[in-house]
Amino acid sequence: MAALSILWPVISAALGGFLFGYAEVIVNGAADPLRVSLGLTPAHLGLVVAAAPIGAVLTVLFSTRMTASIGRVPGMQLAALAFMGSFIGSALSSAMPSLFLWRLLGGIGIGLASVVVPAYLTEIAPASMRGRIGSVMYCAIGLGILLALVFEALLALAVPGAEPVQRLGSMELWRWMLFSGALLYLLLLPRVPESPRVLVREGRLEQARRVFSVCGVSDPHRLVLQVQNSLAVKVKGSQQTDAIGL
Repeated sequence: MAALSILWPVISAALGGFLFGYAEVIVNGAADPLRVSLGLTPAHLGLVVAAAPIGAVLTVLFSTRMTASIGRVPGMQLAALAFMGSFIGSALSSAMPSLFLWRLLGGIGIGLASVVVPAYLTEIAPASMRGRIGSVMYCAIGLGILLALVFEALLALAVPGAEPVQRLGSMELWRWMLFSGALLYLLLLPRVPESPRVLVREGRLEQARRVFSVCGVSDPHRLVLQVQNSLAVKVKGSQQTDAIGL
């Protein structure tokens, strides 16, 4: 029963991992069309491809503290907005500088998702399922990579001798597919409960108990108390560190 009750928030959150893997790999199939249509040099193409990893690395440096303060679900919503903005902007780009910046924004989405989704999944998971649920993010990344490669291969087989990335209207098919995934991610998240740890930190104890109960925890009152004690120890340790000037 616990596995069924927690399925919806797990799948919704893990969609961020899917977009992570998909966004990282799908650009490989678009590299040649981008180079030809925008007249990119090899160096410029390398910068465009590297923009997302650069954005991800820079975002990870501050996203842990930021998502802890604003909440896990708002953090995932920001990631979804970054994904959508990146895909729309990239589709409309006509020059290397703008394409680089939009890809950089996509990297911000990747960085946010890589931090907030695993944290959210472990915080909502009952202790007996924490290991399995914590691995869902990485399975979703692998699935996103696999689907991107399969999608590119199918397009290449469907149109022999042509570019592997075809257009639908004004945008490439892979951009439409990626945008749809990000839109789905953004629409699902408002219906996902906030992390119980965030709720406890904000003093919303009854909501935290309800979330734990929905996620299959047999004694939500005891678990809320454990989270309170954990947060109190963390605050005390931080104060002691500040006192000695570290």
